[in-house]
Amino acid sequence: RSHALAAIQHCPVQHPLAEEIRPQIIELLNSHNIAPYDESTGTGELRTILMRVAEGTGEVGVVLIVRSIDAFDWAVLASELTGISGLTGVWLNENESTGNAVLGKRTVHLSGSRRLNDQIAGIKFQRNPMAFFQTNHRSTEKLLEIVGNMLPEKMTTLFDLFAGGGLFSAALGHRSSKLHLVESHPDAVAAARATLRDV
Repeated sequence: RSHALAAIQHCPVQHPLAEEIRPQIIELLNSHNIAPYDESTGTGELRTILMRVAEGTGEVGVVLIVRSIDAFDWAVLASELTGISGLTGVWLNENESTGNAVLGKRTVHLSGSRRLNDQIAGIKFQRNPMAFFQTNHRSTEKLLEIVGNMLPEKMTTLFDLFAGGGLFSAALGHRSSKLHLVESHPDAVAAARATLRDV
């Protein structure tokens, strides 16, 4: 039940690409003396490193979750981070809360690509690292297959609820005369628009 940080050399549940890049990120953070956040004192800047891996393309995005966006010149660090081989984009999320919520409400793109390109079951789509996405590509591929088998080949109208980055619409939308995506997360909406523009 402790939130105390513990140094580990390898995490068996992380994607291998994330594990390859993570030590390099930590080394850069240490070189800039970015202290980890201590919830008992409210000091330190870095709360969490969130990494997103697009398995279909190998692109990796990193979100630094920090106590304050204004406390440090993060753009300098971001330019160094995008020099890491395999790292596609860098974002900053500000979480000023004293609770245990991982993400805050304010996110800014710092450098590199604004979205991750991914591919599942031959369907190309875009993802924003702040928006929800299934973490297991094989499970997502199976979900696409199951939903595809349940839907008729031709429909008048198709609603994609909780559409995210538009993967299901990109895969199955051609079966419908009218396609409606429903999604509240602005980053996911932007990714879905980009995905469907390329379909």
